Amino acid sequence: MRLITRADFDGLVCAAILGELGIVKEIFYVHPKDLQDNKIKVTKNDVIAKLPRFTMISVGHSIINRTSNVNVGSLTLQYGGGGHYQVGTCQVNGGEADKIVTEMLQIINQVIF
Repeated sequence: MRLITRADFDGLVCAAILGELGIVKEIFYVHPKDLQDNKIKVTKNDVIAKLPRFTMISVGHSIINRTSNVNVGSLTLQYGGGGHYQVGTCQVNGGEADKIVTEMLQIINQVIF
């Protein structure tokens, strides 16, 4: 197996431990952004350590302004997540997070205004 990690102390420790245990035979050091932008091909034979591949998006109603009619659970469900009327989360590919947040804001603004 191949370990994909960053070249910092945590990544080096992961490489040392997994190498000593015989779990990985190859170590591939990458920049986290490259993994999020899908510049690194990941296979079923890879182990990923200390690298964010996904971005968690959390959305919720304001506790001060309670006028929103947005069903946040339904909104996040459209992006593979879920929740309740007032709060929800979804986990998306890191490279698509900015685009998805923009889309969500457009939907929220259409319902509010």
